[in-house]
Formats: sequence, structure tokens, C-alpha cells
Amino acid sequence: ESKNKYLWTEAQHQENRRAVLRIDKKISSQPCHSVRKYDSIDFKHPADGQIIKAPIYFDFDKPKIRIDGIEYLKALAPKLAKLDSFLVIVEFHTDCRSSDAINMNLSQRRADTIVNCIKKYAGKTLMIEGRGMGEQCVVNECNCEGSLKINNTHYLPDTVNGTVIYHGGLDPVKDFAIVSGDVLVPCSEMEHQRNRMTVIRLVKRKF
Repeated sequence: ESKNKYLWTEAQHQENRRAVLRIDKKISSQPCHSVRKYDSIDFKHPADGQIIKAPIYFDFDKPKIRIDGIEYLKALAPKLAKLDSFLVIVEFHTDCRSSDAINMNLSQRRADTIVNCIKKYAGKTLMIEGRGMGEQCVVNECNCEGSLKINNTHYLPDTVNGTVIYHGGLDPVKDFAIVSGDVLVPCSEMEHQRNRMTVIRLVKRKF
């Protein structure tokens, strides 16, 4: 018989108010060794894997380098041109806003722009290439676009009928909640800026 004919006890209601942690999609938060292994290039004693985190910035959603970045590259390019035994790789990283595809495309365009600027001011031909890294290498610990971080792994919430739903926690009343992505602590603009970085890396050439 249908249980709808009966009045439910509080214990039965409580049984339905259960907390469930559902993790259906996962964004891997892999370390980026090229970003974290070194923090400078020793031009007197260059080595494979050395990097510079270059202060090169762009206006929102544009591939054009700001004036201060151009001045920085003017000074850097001749030094890079002297490193004949190395391939120079320019990596541009975006913040985690917007889609993966858009960020990958934007980062490649910006990396190519930086490469062209270095070539322009190098004074000689050098081995150099640009790599768009998109949002693969976030460097801060804030939540982005409503992702949930557990044990250094980012998880996306469920979306049901256009509403973001998070399941989990010990309190079935408080933690079974329907919230918007903005409710989670978002990355600040400064934290987003830290992710929008240019990394210039040396790779020893094999002759």
C-alpha cells in the first residue's frame, strides 16, 4: 500500500534529510613544475628549466601588451638572444574565469604577441616559441567560478535546472543547500591577477 495514506513520524522525515556528497566532475589541480621549480634566470650561468616570471600584463580580453611590458621586453630580449644553447619558451597563463577553450585561445595569442615582441628587440635570431597555457596552472587557493576544493582537488558543483546545488556536510538541514556560485568565497581581483602570468623558461637544446 502507498505510504502516503499514513502520517510520517519525525524520525521518518529525518531519515529523508540526509547529507550526500556528490562529486561528478573533477578539475585536476596539477602542479606546474615549469612555474615552481625556479624563480629566476642566471644569465651568467643559465641552466635547463630556469625561469623568469615576467611582469607583462594585458588589458582585459586583449592580446596587446601594455607599455610597461614592452619596455621590460626591450631590456630582456638582447639578454635572451645571447643564450644560443637554449630554446626560449614563453608561457602565458590566464586566470580561471571564462571557459577552458576561450582561455587557451587567449593565452596562445598573448604568448605569440610576447614572442614577436622579443624577436623585434632581440637584435638577432633566437630559438623561441610561445605556448598558451590557459588556466592549467592556477597558483592561489581561492575558489573560482563556484568550484569546491577538497584535498587540493577542485570539484564542480551539480547544476539542476540552472541552479547550482551542493551536497555535503554533517548537518542535513544547513548543508543540503541550494546556492549560487557566487556564495562560495571567490577569488579576489588580486588573486586573479596572480594567475595571469608570463613565464619565460629555458630548455637546453640538444645538438
